Amino acid sequence: MGGALNANLRGDCAFRNFVDQCSLMDIGFNGSAFTWKRGQLYERLDRCLANFDWRVAFPEASLTHLNPLKYHHTPILLQLNLGVVRCSYRCPFRFEAVWLTHDEFPEFIQREWKANEPWNQKVGHIKKSLLEWNLNTFGNVFKAKK
Repeated sequence: MGGALNANLRGDCAFRNFVDQCSLMDIGFNGSAFTWKRGQLYERLDRCLANFDWRVAFPEASLTHLNPLKYHHTPILLQLNLGVVRCSYRCPFRFEAVWLTHDEFPEFIQREWKANEPWNQKVGHIKKSLLEWNLNTFGNVFKAKK
């Protein structure tokens, strides 16, 4: 908006052909129609392009044009899953030294460490098992302390 009428034709044919050849689609946006401004010239430069498989994997993904700061560019925010609400009260996993003092700990680790799973799944499984074991074995330490 505010520029020459033929400005959108300069040099973007190659990009449009690339988008067509790769079967990419613009996922759309929420917010202001423009992401860049200089004087009276406004343009939508920033976009989120995705293929069909990505859209199937992230059906709730959305792009939001945020409020501009002091710069010519408007920040954009890509959210992949709007249905997931992060809990701010959850603490990161921490290994507790007191676990090493418990007689059942070595057998517990051997039993819970799944040899036929990929490493990252083993870590996730052992983390979940340790948290449950800790609660059942030691109870809620903070509640007991009160």
